[in-house]
Amino acid sequence: MVVYDSKTGNEITRNELVDDVDDMFYDAAKQQVLASGGAGFINIFQKTSGNTYKLVANIASRSGARTSFLIPSSRTFIVAERAEGGKNAAIVVYKIND
Repeated sequence: MVVYDSKTGNEITRNELVDDVDDMFYDAAKQQVLASGGAGFINIFQKTSGNTYKLVANIASRSGARTSFLIPSSRTFIVAERAEGGKNAAIVVYKIND
């Protein structure tokens, strides 16, 4: 994940991110970035001083589960998991702690 200054175009910070990301969301209330990756993890980055971010959670999901959606009003993060290894496809709902 790379953060740029929108006025200058200069790079501010860079973090390793789960592979094969389809979706990333910014949760303004918690100042966090959530990313779901097909490599089988959800990364959560917390904004620290300035515009830098620190990885605060690396949550295991299912391989290929890269499609997701953040619903800030209900503090919910939804991830679509494809059928794999004898498991049915699923919609997994994560509740975001306040």
